[in-house]
Amino acid sequence: MMRAWLFGLLALGTLAPQARATTGIGWRWGDNVERRYLLQAQVRLPEMIPVKSLTNTDLRVVEYYLAVVTRCTSSVASKKTWELLCTFEDVQFDAAPPRADANRGLKELLDEWDQLLLGTTAQIVFSRDGLIRNVSLEGVNTRIRRFREIEETLRLLLLRDLAGLELQTPKSGDDRGRPWQQKDSLAVDLPKSMGSFGSVRLLHTVGEEREGSVVVIDTTGEALVSSGETVGAPGGERMRNVFDMEVRGRSRFDLEAGTLVSRDYIVTGEPTASSALATGVAGTLYVQAVHVELIPREAEVTPLGENHETVPGENGI
Repeated sequence: MMRAWLFGLLALGTLAPQARATTGIGWRWGDNVERRYLLQAQVRLPEMIPVKSLTNTDLRVVEYYLAVVTRCTSSVASKKTWELLCTFEDVQFDAAPPRADANRGLKELLDEWDQLLLGTTAQIVFSRDGLIRNVSLEGVNTRIRRFREIEETLRLLLLRDLAGLELQTPKSGDDRGRPWQQKDSLAVDLPKSMGSFGSVRLLHTVGEEREGSVVVIDTTGEALVSSGETVGAPGGERMRNVFDMEVRGRSRFDLEAGTLVSRDYIVTGEPTASSALATGVAGTLYVQAVHVELIPREAEVTPLGENHETVPGENGI
């Protein structure tokens, strides 16, 4: 069943009319600033990801949904960055295995991962203009190789959620009445340990709609991204898979508080004709639907649900 918040996200279309010049568009963290967010990511993976349990179960996942409630506290790391420590207070994992791995203990593995993440902290290096420069996990046992592999997989899956917090703001906080560009974005990364490489061009536009100090920012863009893996080809090597990405989304940003109030975006990616994945395959292979919601201070939060093993396509992307 499609999650309720996906209906509006998949319907994102025409951009809001451009507002006149807007100033004060900037993140405002600092020393000991605390904010809570609900982050949700529904992801159809371009390739199966191996997942491991602490008790030697090895499975694969082709789609997943990860929701977290996180409390982030900031400190000043340098003139150009803040450090955010984001602790996970609640977690929900749903995941779909390939048919060969169905009913082999994925639900139990997800329950185990849920408990691993609860109380764990993500250490985020966050630039003053809203880019996420680095993410690491603290509080996960990494003394054993298998545990290190589990931690890295968890980090890669969590990055699709945490990418929702990244919204680059214009220079000096002034859009000068026109869209501004973002040429680096965690939102289009591939879930690979070696990272992603390519070109990114996002355009952010402040719309006319405004509620007090909260403005609407529409985002559109495209990217050409590869994981950097290569294969042999006549005359040398070429990238194994390259994805042609499209991004569209809408954010509500509080100019006075200097934070996202909410954000929804969808990223779709198709392999280019020369990619290994393109052989005998048609259509979109990589989809991310992401939702971010600022939780008001002292607000009661409905507990997230149980973890589930699902079927590919069940969640509507």
